[in-house]
Amino acid sequence: MLLLLYQVISNYRYKSLHHQVFINCERERVSVASYCYPSSDTTIGPAMELIDNDHPAIYRNFTYTEFYEEMWRAVVQHATDKRLDTFKSSVA
Repeated sequence: MLLLLYQVISNYRYKSLHHQVFINCERERVSVASYCYPSSDTTIGPAMELIDNDHPAIYRNFTYTEFYEEMWRAVVQHATDKRLDTFKSSVA
């Protein structure tokens, strides 16, 4: 989910990918999960430095709570390809 936030903050200059794992039957795989989330009322949106006349804001500002709720709604509906559409700017 946090990679999607990077996509928003970068004004879509960074494109989030789907997580994939390739298994190697001859070697163990080690995964490290780390979680760092902002507070519920944190405002998230494109970085102002990345918005100009040639690069209008793709996404509107929203709170982390809005983002979190929408991500779980998308999981339930299996709508992973359109997860950020709710947060697109009217200009986009």
